[in-house]
Amino acid sequence: MNNMEDRKINEKESLELIAQMIRNTRNKLAVGSGRPFLLFGYVGVAFALVIWLLLRATDAWQWNLLWFALPLLFWPVVIRIYRNMMNKTTYVDRIIKYIWILTGFTIIIACGFTLIFVRMESLFFSALLLGMSTALTGLAVRIPPVAIAGIAGMVISPAALWLQDENRLLLLAALFVLVFVVPGHILNYKSKTAN
Repeated sequence: MNNMEDRKINEKESLELIAQMIRNTRNKLAVGSGRPFLLFGYVGVAFALVIWLLLRATDAWQWNLLWFALPLLFWPVVIRIYRNMMNKTTYVDRIIKYIWILTGFTIIIACGFTLIFVRMESLFFSALLLGMSTALTGLAVRIPPVAIAGIAGMVISPAALWLQDENRLLLLAALFVLVFVVPGHILNYKSKTAN
């Protein structure tokens, strides 16, 4: 008989083995982990600027309803990205996925309807939630610049309450760059160099 088969591992060794497996997956990022950040960041900037231009040109608040197209546009793309990454998914990737799913639903439900009825005030809440989720992502993957970008987004988000009407969208475009585009490039760089 094989020595491994003869030897029974005790409870302590079993827990250590599980802990070691979690540590191994926790320290690895799937290659391309920043792709969803980059996609959402660049498209978010484009949406914010286009809606800002339309509001300036027409002064019709209904252009804000275009924000509801973002989830419709992104769900199929994000699902495809995650399916491609499924074979490489780590413990941390799953945590990050759940953070962003919850953030997306919270923004759609809580802020989306506020945007219709209160108009621009929901931008503060959206920016705060996006910054928080980016900070959580940075903390989960242990990449301080990503966490710092998210925290900076949270700190800057109250400015949306003081800016006038559609000019808040310019702040939102800048926040998309800060909390998505920059962290997305950092995550992609770190995932390439770590693997």
